[in-house]
Amino acid sequence: MDGEDDQVIKDSAYQQWLKAASWKEANGGSADLAKTNESLAKIREELEALRDKYLPPLAKAASSLRKLKEEVVDESTKGTGELSVAAQYLIEQDLERAETDLRDLVSDHRSVHTAISKSGKDIDRYLGKNLSGLFKGQKDLEEPEKGLRDYTSQLICKHIHTSGYIKSSAALVKDAGLTGPLEELPADRMDIETLTGYLKEHNLAGLTEWVMRNEENNFVLLSDLDKLKVVKMIKKGERAQAIQYCKKMRTRVDSDREFEGIYKAAFVLKDSKVYENSKLDPLYDDLQKRIMYALTYEQCLLPYLLHIGIQSIPNLMHIRQHIDKRPDFMFSGEEFPMALSSECDGHCTVNCPILRQQVTKENPAVRISCGHVMSKDAVTKLSAQSRGVNRIKCPYCPSESTLEQAQDLLF
Repeated sequence: MDGEDDQVIKDSAYQQWLKAASWKEANGGSADLAKTNESLAKIREELEALRDKYLPPLAKAASSLRKLKEEVVDESTKGTGELSVAAQYLIEQDLERAETDLRDLVSDHRSVHTAISKSGKDIDRYLGKNLSGLFKGQKDLEEPEKGLRDYTSQLICKHIHTSGYIKSSAALVKDAGLTGPLEELPADRMDIETLTGYLKEHNLAGLTEWVMRNEENNFVLLSDLDKLKVVKMIKKGERAQAIQYCKKMRTRVDSDREFEGIYKAAFVLKDSKVYENSKLDPLYDDLQKRIMYALTYEQCLLPYLLHIGIQSIPNLMHIRQHIDKRPDFMFSGEEFPMALSSECDGHCTVNCPILRQQVTKENPAVRISCGHVMSKDAVTKLSAQSRGVNRIKCPYCPSESTLEQAQDLLF
């Protein structure tokens, strides 16, 4: 769904992901960042409480003074030019009330200053202002001819587009001055605007047809589409059709608790407790979000890069002095100068046990038929030693294989 009116992944969902992603991890300074984040959240709650407490009475006082000005002061100016004793008393009373509220607000607001000051010190302590020298291509990023800035902008635009925010990504492309093709969509994928149009117009037949043609093996997406169809039938009062549709997928209903709840809701009245427990209205919205996310989501590196950066920058800042002294050693080849958690691995390093050298893009790791792994050069060398037979004798087990059976390993 495009633009601000059609947010598929809402801010609350992003905030939940952010909390689960990095702040609570104990490595790389994330625990300190989590404490800072919690203190900032408390400050925000206190400021919102102050706003909710004092904004209504202050707004009421301002409205009362405005009304007195229009009805008393302005009228007196037109006539005698003097305020009556009663008018002066009313104005003084309103001003005193407003002054009291402002004095209380200032007093309560002072108590927040200490927490704000402490959080500011924590931010200065845990968040570095100077990130220079922490990555290999920093100079290239500042040089327009290198294209890294445009590449970064394209990566952001692509992520926004594939998250369903079509108008936002188009605006960012224009603001960033990107001229080349963005290649936002794969060649075999229909335009996202068409898919979002299907979902907004409740054209589930068009959506199902596209999914069956392009994503026939995506059983989760197909199941969510079926659930959405049944929920839509129940909401429209077409219970017989919903029950009949569920019977066609009896095995799925039995194995899926969510589907089972929808199936039960088709047999009861809307005012029954079973129908209320099924929570079809929020489920309908949730299914739409899940389907849209599955349709628009594309493997994009941006979330993974951000996650890796959150984990690694605190550690990189600790070893910055070593990086400054020996940058070529710290960033040799494509290696990262520290270990990353398994879910954030951007690459894997393999050392060939035969030639005792690290694999590269030109000399990748390959797996022969028995399962043992070595470099491509080592496989070629073993094949050359077979005297024209074109067979590879594994040095670690009795198995033999051909050069054609060796498969490149992608990390």
